[in-house]
Amino acid sequence: HTLTPGGNNFNLAQEIIINAYPDTSLYTYPQKLITGTQTLTSESGSFEDGSGRLENYANHMDYTWIIQPDLDSIQKIDFYIQYEIAENDTLFISSNDPVMDEYRITNDSGSLELTVLKNQILLRLVSGSTETKDGFYAYYSTTIPSYCAPLQIITAKSGKISDGSGSKRYNNFTECKKRIKIDNVNYISLHFTKFETEKDKDILYIYDYASANNDLLLSLSGNIGDTTFVLNTNFLFMVFVTDEQNTYDGWELSYTSGVSAIDELKARSHSLYVFPNPATDQVYIEHLQDIIKEMYVYNLLGKQVKYFNVNNTKTTLSISDLSKGIYFLHIQTDKGIETKKIVKE
Repeated sequence: HTLTPGGNNFNLAQEIIINAYPDTSLYTYPQKLITGTQTLTSESGSFEDGSGRLENYANHMDYTWIIQPDLDSIQKIDFYIQYEIAENDTLFISSNDPVMDEYRITNDSGSLELTVLKNQILLRLVSGSTETKDGFYAYYSTTIPSYCAPLQIITAKSGKISDGSGSKRYNNFTECKKRIKIDNVNYISLHFTKFETEKDKDILYIYDYASANNDLLLSLSGNIGDTTFVLNTNFLFMVFVTDEQNTYDGWELSYTSGVSAIDELKARSHSLYVFPNPATDQVYIEHLQDIIKEMYVYNLLGKQVKYFNVNNTKTTLSISDLSKGIYFLHIQTDKGIETKKIVKE
């Protein structure tokens, strides 16, 4: 279609600019790709032959692109490409998937969609010295396995629980939920045999769903090693939440449950003193029965804000540097873990 300024194609004060470019004296255009290899490791992305959308690809090319996402486990890679390749040039497309044939595209234009059930796709563009054409534009996306169900319900008196990733790293954007409700017991013991997550980012929250307010008992992240928590409840709700970057080996635990004497549980709950509460500067903690090994302080978002190695029956906790608000004090003794809510004024 021909546009005629001053004719009936334009209205008053309308203009059109075709193929506007930055001033080459101020902007250095990238050189066209000739030889080399580029490895694409992101979970998804797009790329082209290096000539941009307006130019033809270069002569004497022998360039390779390798799509190889940096992921522990891949279900499939979906791949799409638009291409226009000249008569004496060849675009090779292959994969480490034995089911997929190699494609050799010469003197052709069109598009191609592929689904590869392995972790690698390879493209290679080879050009000669004669006239070239537009080249190609491609994009891909990766499907990864889901390691956890939306909600896992657990009722057995003992067993094993994990983030579900096994020997692989857990996924980003995870929200795994596990409900442990065991009849006729009054404690659940959690023994972590592995725990490695991104500290303060990928967090395992454990709530007491038998309490009136579904109290947060534990908020775990980072590397806590071989650790046991004895929780005085028969109903736990666990939520494992991960963010958008950095994954690690995850966590595994074995658990047991049972019945402790009610008098013993009551005695232990009345033998822990935390005062004053509310407080402004310091909190005094004393346990009349057990040795306090470690203490953790968490805010309402579940982020650990303080840690103390104690190994004594009494200690003083400084909270002067904390903002005003509600915190959870997790006290690890040689008999298990106890949680107290403290208020900073």
